[in-house]
Parts: sequence; structure tokens; C-alpha cells
Amino acid sequence: MDQQKDMWLKVRTKGNANPQGKARVYFTCHPLDFDLYFDNICEQIFRTQDCAIYYTEDMSMTYSDDDMETDLRQMTLFVIPVTLKLLQGGNRAVETDPAFANENHIPVLPLMMGSGLVDLFTKRFGKLQYLNPNSMDETAIRYEEKLKSFLENVLVGSELRRRVQDAFDACIFLSYRKKDRKYANELMRLIHKDPKYRDIAIWYDEYLMPGEAYTENIEAAMRRSELFTLLVTPNLLEDPNYVMTTEYPAALDQKKQILPVEMSETAHAKMEEKYRDLPAIVRGCDDAVFYDRLQEELQEIAKEAKDKDPNHYYLIGLAYLEGIDVEKDTGRAVEMITMAAEAGLPEAMQKLAVMYHEGLGVERNWEEWVKWRERDAAAAEEEYGEEDEIVIRKKANLLYTYAEMGRYSEVIDQGIKVYETTKKVMGDTEPGTLKILNSIAVAYGGLGDYETELEILQMVQEMYEMEKDISGDDPDRGCTLNNMACTCMKMGDTERALEYAERSYEIRREVLGEEHPETLITRYNIAMMRGVSEGPEKKLELLEEVYELQKKNLGEDDPDLLTTLSSIAYSYYEMKDYEKSLKLSEKVYESKKNVLGEEHPDTVDELHKMANMIDAYRALGGNEKASELIGRLERLRSNS
Repeated sequence: MDQQKDMWLKVRTKGNANPQGKARVYFTCHPLDFDLYFDNICEQIFRTQDCAIYYTEDMSMTYSDDDMETDLRQMTLFVIPVTLKLLQGGNRAVETDPAFANENHIPVLPLMMGSGLVDLFTKRFGKLQYLNPNSMDETAIRYEEKLKSFLENVLVGSELRRRVQDAFDACIFLSYRKKDRKYANELMRLIHKDPKYRDIAIWYDEYLMPGEAYTENIEAAMRRSELFTLLVTPNLLEDPNYVMTTEYPAALDQKKQILPVEMSETAHAKMEEKYRDLPAIVRGCDDAVFYDRLQEELQEIAKEAKDKDPNHYYLIGLAYLEGIDVEKDTGRAVEMITMAAEAGLPEAMQKLAVMYHEGLGVERNWEEWVKWRERDAAAAEEEYGEEDEIVIRKKANLLYTYAEMGRYSEVIDQGIKVYETTKKVMGDTEPGTLKILNSIAVAYGGLGDYETELEILQMVQEMYEMEKDISGDDPDRGCTLNNMACTCMKMGDTERALEYAERSYEIRREVLGEEHPETLITRYNIAMMRGVSEGPEKKLELLEEVYELQKKNLGEDDPDLLTTLSSIAYSYYEMKDYEKSLKLSEKVYESKKNVLGEEHPDTVDELHKMANMIDAYRALGGNEKASELIGRLERLRSNS
């Protein structure tokens, strides 16, 4: 492999370790976001995963088709920080990368780096799930936990990678020029096309970087390989190159079996001049001759497939899923992992559930996701009994699965029994017990039974307060109180909603800080609630305090800030200060139109609000402006 110093992909690893053999993550973002987020996101990932994070130094560079096919296609995960700049378009991280990942069944992990971006994100990315470092969801699972869980599910960790590598029958060393990487992938697929050789690893450089450990890693790989395969193209004749000066002579010195395979027409006589003692070259396009020669070289090392061992199927399937010592082949990976799952291997069932949920090697299919989670839980219960903690955890995960799909009746029906078992085994106030109870509450809310939802949430909150081991500054308490406030608002009980929101705000202010986006959202909600009982003047006073803090920490066009400004405008309208109201409303409308587009629901909603202020325009002698607004709204309606 050539030691090229101008590789288009750069890499970051934990402790600057060699990236060879590590799970491959690709980081992409808006060019102006790289310096803001790259280091921090790498640090977050490295806390739980010893992987290699690849990126380009210039985030505005375009890819060649070969780059995408040979390099990006080998990635296991794409990570994208989502910001307002990104969602406004005109950059590859939103225009090109997600589509490529989706086409190749590579999961995408969007990290929501700003608040108020969900609608615009959905418009750009569809129903793709995201993680929000600045928020906690209704099940009170924190960002760090969710990130860790996601990465552990999608990426194969170092211990499991070693198990995968130990499952191979033998190893081939593939020697080639870096500029021939496309041919290298074709040759690997050709070797593994015959099921007889499916379980043979192929060591190749992946993205091995030049440096102190470069030669050392190659020498170690060659020592443990049984066959040296030389990929022959005219590029091997260029003098000098690393294959000619280092790898091929090392294979001769170690007396390795050598198999030259021609993947592009090359002068054989010149090859024999430059590569001493070169065995006869076989053409990769001649299947019969190629496999005869391969059989001859491998007859001592190739073993029979372990047809009755589901664990072996699972491990080799993982190898093809992630490209561990073989080329990535998601079709073969799914086939082998499914065979292991059908044979009852729990690891395989769990992996299939993750694959179908995240789109890892397959198209997303939530029905398959549920099916394999159900089968996994049922198999565990049959083996260990319903009171085993592993079984309880699997059943709890199944509840979250049903809730995510909106199957609330099943959450309630099965959740009550799971809750009683969990309470018996783990105790009333153990976090896992409370999360199950919270899931049941959310399910009742999803069915429109807000009274029962609130009753259960109150029970959860009481248990938080009772449990001495849960510290007073635990943000989960603030999350539950916020959920209770939202439920009360859905019930039209503003007084109770305000009480819960203020308690939630005090906790979030103490734990997250006065200016944290979640704290400010809670404070905004309080302002709106107090406006109902105390009038627009009080609401305006509180909203302006929120706005000043948001303006200090968020951009002028941040959706949360615009929402606050829109509410301030309407407060002025309620107070009959039409001039200020109209000035702010027009500012909000123009900002939303520029950021979200004229036909975005939020922009249209803002226009509706302005149209409802027609009397304000007329009071200021703005009949012409009022007519213009009405006409604009009618045009939007006719185009929708």
C-alpha cells in the first residue's frame, strides 16, 4: 500500500492511536460549524467508543464518485451536528451526505445543536431520529446515556471485534496501490463470492495512516497471513512504489504463497522484470481459472463452513456488516445474522432489532424492529423466568418500542404487569421502575386520558421526592415536573400547570444554569401561563427577560428566539400598542421567511397572526398594508 501523505480523508482517534481495525465513523457538517463542534463531539464519542472518526479538513470540498464508493461506503455511521446554518442548505452535509448514507444503509446520527430547529429539521431530513445534547425526553433518559446506547448498538466494540477476527478460518494479505482501492474492493468481493471462502479474512490497509506504526502494522499482518495476494494493474509498474520496494520483497523473504491477480490489463513481461520470482499472473475476469488457482493456494487453510454454529454465523455476519477484515457486504451480513437469530441466538436477535430500527445495512423497518425485540424478550423469559433482571430490562425496552410506534394500548396492557414485577424485584423508587411508570403515563396521554397521565406522573414525582438516594439537584425531577405542567395545560388547568412549571424551572436553573436553552424554554412557558391569569403586561415583562437572555446566547434568527419575539409582538397587540406590535411582527415574519421559507408552516402561521391584526393596520392608516397581507395569505392558501 502506498504511503500517500495527501489522503483526502483525515482521521481522529482516541489518544492518537492507529486507526487500523477500529470502527469507522464519518463526521460531516456545515463548513462554519466544524471549529465549533468537531472537537467536542469527538470527545463525547470517545468517552464510550474506541473508534476512528474520519473527516475532511475542508468541509466544503466535493467528493468524486470513486471517493464515495470506495471510502465513504466503508463507514459504519455518519454523524452530523444540526444547526440553523446547516438546515438553510447549500452544503454537502445536508444536500449530499444523508442521501448517500441512506442509499447505502449507513445510519445517520444527527445531533441537534440548537433549539427550535425541529420543524425545519423534519422538512430537510424527514422523520429521521436525532439526539439533543441540550434536552431530556419524556422518559428522562439523558443525552449521554442515549448517545452511549446508540453507539454501542451501532458500532462493534473492540472486544467483539476480537471475537469476530478470531472466528475467521484464515487470513489473506492483500497488497495494492492506494490509487487502486476500487479494484481492491472488487477483488475482495470476487474472493468471497464463493461460499467456500466466505470465512477467510482479507487484511488490507483500510485507512492506515503513514507514521511510526505503519510498517510495523503491515509486517505483523503479513506474518499472520497464509497467502499474499498481489493486485496487478499498470500502477504497480510505476517506480518506485511501496508495494514494489517493501511489501512484495517482505512476502518473498517470509516465503509466503503469492497469488498475483490482474484486475486491469498490465504488461506481464514488465511485471516479471520489476517483481522477481513472480508466479504466473491469473486474470480476475476469468472466474474458472481464478477459482482453480485460489483453491490450489488455499487448499491447506480453507475449512468447511460451520453450518451448525449460529454464533459463527453471527460473528462472520458482523464482519461483513462493518467491514472487519473483509469488504462490506450488507446483503450477506443480513442473511448470516438472520440465520443466527432464527436459530435462537440472543445477540443476533438484538442486533437485528437495532439494524432494522437504525437502518444499519437494511432499510428501516419498525415492524421487524418490534418483531425481533419481542422474540428476544420471549426467549429470555422462557430461559430465565419473568423476575430475572435481564428479562425485566428487555421487557422495559419493548415498552419504549411500543410507545415510539404509538402503540399505547400495548404499553398500558403490558406495562402494568412489567411495572409490578420490576417494583417487586428492584423496588419502588429504582430509576428503572420509575421509567416504566413514566412510559405508562405517556401512553395514557397518547390516548387522550390526561387525568390518568397526570395521576401517574404525580406518583413518579412523589417517589423522586421520597427517595433519599436521588439527590435534590437531579434534573430528572425537573423533567417530570415539566411533563406534569404540559399535561395540565392540555387539560386546560393553567393554575396547576404554572405551579409545576415554576418548580421545574427552579430545578433546571439550579442544575442546568440560568441561560441553558431548556431552562429558558421553561421560563417562556411560565411567562405565557402567567399571562393568562395576570394579563398581557405581566406576560410582556417576563417575555422580554427571556428574550434578552436568548439574544445573548442564540443567533438573531434562532427559532426559539423568534417564537419569543412573536409572543412579545402579540402582547403589545393585546395592550393596543399597535405600532410596536406591527413593527415586531413584520420583523419576525421576514426572519422566518428568510430562514424557513415563505411556505413553511411557522412562516404561514406568523402571516396568519399578522392578518388577524388588520384592525391594527387600519388604526394606523394602513388599509393598503392590510389588503396586501390578506392577498399574500390567499396566495399561500391557493398554493397549498
